[in-house]
Amino acid sequence: MGDGRLPADYLRFMRSSNGGCGEPGEHGLWTRLERLEDIVPFTRGCNAPAGLWLFGSDRLGRGLAFDARSGKPRIIAVVLGTFEEECFLGSTLLQALRTLGSLGREAHREATREDRPDVPFVPTDEAVVRRMLSLARVTRNDLLYDLGCGDGRIPIAAARLCGARAVGFDIDPHRVREARENVARAGVERLVSIRRMNLFEVDLSPADVVTTYLLPSLKDRLVEQFRALRPGARIVSHAFAMHDHPPKQVVSHEFTTPSVSHLYLWEAPLVSPIVASKG
Repeated sequence: MGDGRLPADYLRFMRSSNGGCGEPGEHGLWTRLERLEDIVPFTRGCNAPAGLWLFGSDRLGRGLAFDARSGKPRIIAVVLGTFEEECFLGSTLLQALRTLGSLGREAHREATREDRPDVPFVPTDEAVVRRMLSLARVTRNDLLYDLGCGDGRIPIAAARLCGARAVGFDIDPHRVREARENVARAGVERLVSIRRMNLFEVDLSPADVVTTYLLPSLKDRLVEQFRALRPGARIVSHAFAMHDHPPKQVVSHEFTTPSVSHLYLWEAPLVSPIVASKG
């Protein structure tokens, strides 16, 4: 992504502070700005349309995006998943933050509640879910943990397609309720449970398989939890790798649109960066 597509004040800000989060204004929406090196993988991982570059989110399921499709600098809020434009935020980062800062008290309370998720919910394509389960070699003897389970589609698929036991973890009460309803609707309550919990507090030691759809910076925070996995346990990630731990395998998945997503597989114990560099 060329710097010429980005507003000048955004580039100045990122040179002094690469990414960050906070509340613009007294009643502004809690906003997360991704690191520069995460913009491209974040955009590709969400399967965003060409010309749209995701650089942050406001924790209400909306992405913040640079829209380069018109030839004029535009920062917009979009619905993650469908990428429908919700509103124009401004032509510069300062204008966008001012707009986010004026969106009102009610939205502010929703976005800054203690149980807000670290990332907005972006559903994984069903075909990608099946490919993830295949890559992890999930069987009926496995226990799968899905970190940030959203609507529960990965645990449900693990139970229905593989006969595996599965647990989904999410901190958002709305997603937990939705996932539990979907589990009941699928008739897999005997195999699947959904727990409302911060994924950074989950004990991963019982799991045979862990699935994630998280940015590298968030997966890096899970490394110590991954170290609790027994040897041979598998970790599968949709779209995003880890910064310092090379995967054992990478496979590509082509969508019906002209877009490709990557799936990453690790096996416990994780290979340290030093060992990998000597290999």
